[in-house]
Amino acid sequence: MNQIKNNTSRYECEVSKLKFIQKLVYPIKRNGIKSLRSDDIAKYMGLSKATLYKYFSSKDEIIKELVEYYIAELLEVTIDNVDDAFSYVKEWQEAFKNSLLSANFISEPFKNDLKESYPELLEMIKKSSQKYNAELIAFYKKGIDFGVFNDLNPIIVILQDEAFFKDMLNPLYLMDNDLTIRTTINDYYKCKKIQVIKNEYHKLDDDKREEILEYLVQKVSSSIM
Repeated sequence: MNQIKNNTSRYECEVSKLKFIQKLVYPIKRNGIKSLRSDDIAKYMGLSKATLYKYFSSKDEIIKELVEYYIAELLEVTIDNVDDAFSYVKEWQEAFKNSLLSANFISEPFKNDLKESYPELLEMIKKSSQKYNAELIAFYKKGIDFGVFNDLNPIIVILQDEAFFKDMLNPLYLMDNDLTIRTTINDYYKCKKIQVIKNEYHKLDDDKREEILEYLVQKVSSSIM
Protein backbone atom coordinates (compact mmCIF):
# COMPACT_ATOMS: atom_id res chain seq x y z
CA MET A 1 0.00 0.00 0.00
CA ASN A 2 2.82 2.39 0.91
CA GLN A 3 4.53 1.58 -2.39
CA ILE A 4 1.38 2.57 -4.30
CA LYS A 5 1.15 5.83 -2.36
CA ASN A 6 4.82 6.58 -3.02
CA ASN A 7 4.42 5.90 -6.74
CA THR A 8 1.32 8.10 -6.87
CA SER A 9 3.11 10.85 -5.01
CA ARG A 10 6.10 10.72 -7.38
CA TYR A 11 3.79 10.81 -10.40
CA GLU A 12 1.89 13.82 -9.05
CA CYS A 13 5.19 15.56 -8.34
CA GLU A 14 6.40 14.99 -11.92
CA VAL A 15 3.11 16.29 -13.33
CA SER A 16 3.40 19.42 -11.19
CA LYS A 17 7.02 19.95 -12.23
CA LEU A 18 6.03 19.71 -15.88
CA LYS A 19 3.34 22.36 -15.42
CA PHE A 20 5.85 24.68 -13.76
CA ILE A 21 8.42 24.08 -16.51
CA GLN A 22 5.84 24.97 -19.17
CA LYS A 23 5.36 28.37 -17.54
CA LEU A 24 9.02 29.19 -18.24
CA VAL A 25 8.89 28.61 -21.98
CA TYR A 26 7.92 32.10 -23.12
CA PRO A 27 9.87 34.14 -20.53
CA ILE A 28 13.04 32.25 -21.42
CA LYS A 29 12.31 32.57 -25.12
CA ARG A 30 12.15 36.35 -24.74
CA ASN A 31 14.98 36.89 -22.26
CA GLY A 32 17.27 33.87 -22.43
CA ILE A 33 18.60 32.23 -19.27
CA LYS A 34 21.84 34.05 -18.45
CA SER A 35 20.20 36.80 -16.40
CA LEU A 36 17.50 34.55 -14.96
CA ARG A 37 17.62 34.46 -11.15
CA SER A 38 15.88 32.09 -8.78
CA ASP A 39 13.50 34.88 -7.79
CA ASP A 40 12.55 35.37 -11.45
CA ILE A 41 11.97 31.65 -11.97
CA ALA A 42 9.78 31.41 -8.88
CA LYS A 43 7.77 34.43 -10.03
CA TYR A 44 7.17 33.01 -13.52
CA MET A 45 6.14 29.67 -12.03
CA GLY A 46 3.82 31.33 -9.51
CA LEU A 47 5.71 29.82 -6.57
CA SER A 48 7.49 31.06 -3.51
CA LYS A 49 11.24 30.55 -3.57
CA ALA A 50 10.94 27.98 -0.79
CA THR A 51 8.35 25.98 -2.73
CA LEU A 52 10.45 26.22 -5.88
CA TYR A 53 13.27 24.32 -4.18
CA LYS A 54 10.89 21.62 -3.02
CA TYR A 55 10.44 20.69 -6.66
CA PHE A 56 13.83 21.59 -8.16
CA SER A 57 17.26 21.34 -6.59
CA SER A 58 18.91 24.03 -8.73
CA LYS A 59 18.64 26.32 -11.74
CA ASP A 60 20.69 23.78 -13.68
CA GLU A 61 18.05 21.12 -13.09
CA ILE A 62 15.31 23.49 -14.26
CA ILE A 63 17.12 24.34 -17.51
CA LYS A 64 17.83 20.64 -18.16
CA GLU A 65 14.17 19.74 -17.64
CA LEU A 66 13.08 22.59 -19.91
CA VAL A 67 15.31 21.32 -22.71
CA GLU A 68 14.11 17.74 -22.17
CA TYR A 69 10.51 18.97 -22.33
CA TYR A 70 11.19 20.73 -25.64
CA ILE A 71 12.82 17.64 -27.13
CA ALA A 72 10.05 15.30 -25.96
CA GLU A 73 7.24 17.56 -27.15
CA LEU A 74 8.55 18.72 -30.52
CA LEU A 75 11.57 16.71 -31.64
CA GLU A 76 10.75 13.16 -30.57
CA VAL A 77 7.55 13.19 -32.59
CA THR A 78 7.20 10.01 -34.62
CA ILE A 79 5.57 10.44 -37.99
CA ASP A 80 2.82 7.83 -38.20
CA ASN A 81 2.74 5.18 -40.88
CA VAL A 82 0.80 6.52 -43.83
CA ASP A 83 -0.89 4.47 -46.52
CA ASP A 84 -3.33 6.79 -48.28
CA ALA A 85 -3.57 10.38 -49.52
CA PHE A 86 -5.59 11.60 -46.55
CA SER A 87 -2.98 10.26 -44.09
CA TYR A 88 -0.17 12.00 -45.95
CA VAL A 89 -2.00 15.33 -45.87
CA LYS A 90 -2.86 14.89 -42.17
CA GLU A 91 0.77 14.15 -41.28
CA TRP A 92 1.95 17.10 -43.36
CA GLN A 93 -0.34 19.35 -41.30
CA GLU A 94 1.21 17.96 -38.10
CA ALA A 95 4.71 18.51 -39.48
CA PHE A 96 3.83 22.12 -40.35
CA LYS A 97 2.48 22.67 -36.85
CA ASN A 98 5.48 21.08 -35.13
CA SER A 99 7.98 23.03 -37.22
CA LEU A 100 6.36 26.34 -36.31
CA LEU A 101 6.03 25.43 -32.62
CA SER A 102 9.66 24.33 -32.55
CA ALA A 103 10.79 27.65 -34.01
CA ASN A 104 8.53 29.43 -31.55
CA PHE A 105 10.13 27.61 -28.60
CA ILE A 106 13.80 28.14 -29.31
CA SER A 107 14.97 31.74 -29.68
CA GLU A 108 18.42 33.11 -30.47
CA PRO A 109 18.95 34.47 -26.91
CA PHE A 110 18.07 31.04 -25.51
CA LYS A 111 20.38 29.21 -27.92
CA ASN A 112 23.24 31.62 -27.29
CA ASP A 113 22.92 31.19 -23.53
CA LEU A 114 22.83 27.41 -23.89
CA LYS A 115 25.94 27.53 -26.07
CA GLU A 116 27.79 29.52 -23.42
CA SER A 117 26.58 27.89 -20.21
CA TYR A 118 25.05 24.52 -21.16
CA PRO A 119 26.76 23.32 -24.37
CA GLU A 120 25.82 19.71 -23.64
CA LEU A 121 22.13 20.63 -23.64
CA LEU A 122 22.46 22.52 -26.91
CA GLU A 123 24.14 19.44 -28.37
CA MET A 124 21.16 17.33 -27.23
CA ILE A 125 18.84 19.70 -29.09
CA LYS A 126 20.99 19.59 -32.25
CA LYS A 127 21.08 15.78 -32.32
CA SER A 128 17.34 15.47 -31.71
CA SER A 129 16.65 18.10 -34.37
CA GLN A 130 18.82 16.27 -36.90
CA LYS A 131 17.00 13.02 -36.16
CA TYR A 132 13.59 14.64 -36.57
CA ASN A 133 14.60 16.35 -39.82
CA ALA A 134 15.83 13.01 -41.18
CA GLU A 135 12.39 11.53 -40.44
CA LEU A 136 10.74 14.52 -42.08
CA ILE A 137 12.90 14.18 -45.21
CA ALA A 138 12.01 10.48 -45.45
CA PHE A 139 8.32 11.37 -45.06
CA TYR A 140 8.45 13.94 -47.87
CA LYS A 141 10.23 11.48 -50.16
CA LYS A 142 7.59 8.82 -49.49
CA GLY A 143 4.83 11.35 -50.17
CA ILE A 144 6.47 12.24 -53.48
CA ASP A 145 6.79 8.57 -54.45
CA PHE A 146 3.17 7.94 -53.41
CA GLY A 147 2.04 10.75 -55.70
CA VAL A 148 0.52 13.07 -53.08
CA PHE A 149 3.38 15.60 -52.85
CA ASN A 150 4.95 17.59 -55.64
CA ASP A 151 8.47 16.63 -56.72
CA LEU A 152 10.46 18.94 -54.45
CA ASN A 153 13.76 18.76 -52.59
CA PRO A 154 12.69 18.06 -48.96
CA ILE A 155 15.83 19.68 -47.55
CA ILE A 156 14.99 22.96 -49.30
CA VAL A 157 11.40 22.77 -48.00
CA ILE A 158 12.64 22.36 -44.42
CA LEU A 159 15.24 25.14 -44.72
CA GLN A 160 12.61 27.42 -46.21
CA ASP A 161 10.35 26.85 -43.20
CA GLU A 162 13.15 27.43 -40.72
CA ALA A 163 14.16 30.72 -42.37
CA PHE A 164 10.64 32.06 -42.72
CA PHE A 165 9.48 31.06 -39.24
CA LYS A 166 12.50 32.83 -37.75
CA ASP A 167 11.45 36.10 -39.42
CA MET A 168 7.75 35.57 -38.78
CA LEU A 169 8.34 35.26 -35.04
CA ASN A 170 10.05 38.65 -34.96
CA PRO A 171 7.49 41.37 -34.07
CA LEU A 172 9.61 44.03 -35.81
CA TYR A 173 9.58 42.03 -39.03
CA LEU A 174 5.79 41.83 -38.88
CA MET A 175 5.46 45.55 -38.18
CA ASP A 176 7.89 46.57 -40.93
CA ASN A 177 5.94 44.51 -43.45
CA ASP A 178 2.50 45.49 -42.16
CA LEU A 179 1.63 41.89 -41.28
CA THR A 180 -0.41 40.35 -38.50
CA ILE A 181 0.38 36.99 -36.93
CA ARG A 182 -2.96 35.58 -38.06
CA THR A 183 -2.59 36.70 -41.67
CA THR A 184 1.01 35.55 -41.88
CA ILE A 185 0.37 32.06 -40.51
CA ASN A 186 -2.72 31.55 -42.66
CA ASP A 187 -1.13 32.85 -45.85
CA TYR A 188 2.11 30.92 -45.35
CA TYR A 189 0.12 27.74 -44.73
CA LYS A 190 -1.74 28.27 -48.03
CA CYS A 191 1.55 28.87 -49.87
CA LYS A 192 3.11 25.73 -48.41
CA LYS A 193 0.06 23.63 -49.23
CA ILE A 194 0.24 24.75 -52.88
CA GLN A 195 3.99 24.16 -52.92
CA VAL A 196 3.98 20.70 -51.32
CA ILE A 197 0.62 19.03 -52.01
CA LYS A 198 -0.63 18.21 -55.48
CA ASN A 199 -3.69 20.20 -56.52
CA GLU A 200 -6.09 17.25 -56.61
CA TYR A 201 -5.50 16.61 -52.88
CA HIS A 202 -5.88 20.17 -51.60
CA LYS A 203 -9.35 19.67 -50.15
CA LEU A 204 -8.17 16.79 -47.95
CA ASP A 205 -6.87 19.26 -45.36
CA ASP A 206 -10.25 20.95 -44.79
CA ASP A 207 -11.25 18.86 -41.78
CA LYS A 208 -8.62 20.10 -39.29
CA ARG A 209 -7.14 23.14 -41.02
CA GLU A 210 -8.98 25.91 -39.17
CA GLU A 211 -8.48 24.22 -35.80
CA ILE A 212 -4.72 23.82 -36.34
CA LEU A 213 -4.22 27.35 -37.65
CA GLU A 214 -6.19 28.92 -34.80
CA TYR A 215 -4.13 26.90 -32.30
CA LEU A 216 -0.91 28.18 -33.90
CA VAL A 217 -2.13 31.78 -33.94
CA GLN A 218 -2.93 31.63 -30.22
CA LYS A 219 0.39 29.97 -29.34
CA VAL A 220 2.52 32.40 -31.32
CA SER A 221 0.54 35.46 -30.22
CA SER A 222 0.96 34.64 -26.54
CA SER A 223 4.70 34.15 -26.95
CA ILE A 224 5.72 37.31 -28.80
CA MET A 225 3.25 39.93 -27.63
